[in-house]
Amino acid sequence: MNLKQIILSIFLLLSANSHSQCTEPADSLSMFLNSNPEALCINAIHEGCKIYLSADETDMLISFAIANPQLQMRLLMMPTEILIDPSGKKRKHYSIQLPSALSVKDQLNDMEHAGPMEMDEGARPDIMPLLDALKSHGAVYSVRGQKHLLGFQRFHIELDYENELIVFYMLIPKSHLMADKRMKDTWSIGICSKNERGTQPPPHNDEMMPMQPPMHEENIELRDFLQGDIHSWVKFSIDELNNLNLEE
Repeated sequence: MNLKQIILSIFLLLSANSHSQCTEPADSLSMFLNSNPEALCINAIHEGCKIYLSADETDMLISFAIANPQLQMRLLMMPTEILIDPSGKKRKHYSIQLPSALSVKDQLNDMEHAGPMEMDEGARPDIMPLLDALKSHGAVYSVRGQKHLLGFQRFHIELDYENELIVFYMLIPKSHLMADKRMKDTWSIGICSKNERGTQPPPHNDEMMPMQPPMHEENIELRDFLQGDIHSWVKFSIDELNNLNLEE
């Protein structure tokens, strides 16, 4: 199944008359959020895209909020990694592989075989079927090559209708990170997404792609940015993070 077929399948999902609801995060994630309400907020990648970080004695929460609709679709379509480096550099010993449309292509393929579903003109697409498929798939936390599944207790995707945000929540154990021999106070966190150019649809296949805004200069710049590989790194203090929710 190539990317052209996946794009078609996604928009069949988006236009489906789904009754799926945005479920609450599972107990482990909910308990962490309730116990650690404060978070560091860091701008990343593009305007409106933010990383929120929080930590307690045992776990670290990474929340990744995406505002721009085109960037949302780009990161949902293509494989994306969250990288954490306790040395403050850009090493890839610790990473979280987020699920993408390529991860759930079998579910999308089943939807495609079911045939297109009609949608009232002007109605807002329902993206929840796609997000539900991604949540069910889960994310993968890799520690120096050893992979650990982040299931529903530690991974969640939320659609914030009011603010038009897609938010990823990832709760990972801190033990390996804090024991890293090269650990510094300043850590790096990166968002990397490779554009699988070999599986892209033809550039002028309008039938397969969502309606695009007029190509003003800022839109052309964003389009060119989204067509390439994305590498965005930011830094934060682990001491500040660890002390953020401690009671005085």
